[in-house]
Amino acid sequence: MKIWGYLPHYTADISGVFEIADRPDNKGKCLRQVIGEKAQSWAPEWMPYTILGDKNWKDYEVSADVYLDNDGWAGLMGRVSNTGSGYGCNHAGYYLRMDIDGTCSLYKAIQGRGRGATAKPAAEIQLATIKVDNVSGNQWHNLKLRFAGNGITGFVDKKSILTATDTTYVNGMAGLVTGGENNARNTAFFDNLIIKSSESVHPEPTAFSKSIKPMYKPMEK
Repeated sequence: MKIWGYLPHYTADISGVFEIADRPDNKGKCLRQVIGEKAQSWAPEWMPYTILGDKNWKDYEVSADVYLDNDGWAGLMGRVSNTGSGYGCNHAGYYLRMDIDGTCSLYKAIQGRGRGATAKPAAEIQLATIKVDNVSGNQWHNLKLRFAGNGITGFVDKKSILTATDTTYVNGMAGLVTGGENNARNTAFFDNLIIKSSESVHPEPTAFSKSIKPMYKPMEK
């Protein structure tokens, strides 16, 4: 019997499905985006992503171990100030993505406005990009996205690789994201998610009461 379908504490899926899963190396549990194909939708939607935290967060860093088990890319989001109006779910904020070939990029996402012929489409603006060696699929790599004032820094395996300056968004929530070229959907694993203020010490893991039970019964597979 294999139990599946658990959702983690605190995260809110905006597109796609992020569930608790076995790590691919069988060393415990992690989070996995499990939708590998784009669903039929009545409205435009961006890539699979889940968010957490507080919309008033300003200067902080979000980090996680990322494992690409398919084509495409995965990454971290920050200063997410909006997720859409219900028609589509294009977000407003920044994200750091790592492609399966080692290309890492910082992006700013700007929401579209309105509908029909006069609508302003959503935009993704690349702020910085670089190719990182020794990155491929089926490997764990640590990503970190740091915000300090107008400065944005991206890290891979604890090394600063990308920097940018932008004043568009000054606060917002954190998130996890997967994606692919030509609007493809891809699965990926995430573990050891840490969110803290930029100057604070490394926090201890959050402990949960053993008496906490899910709101629904898991399904058998």
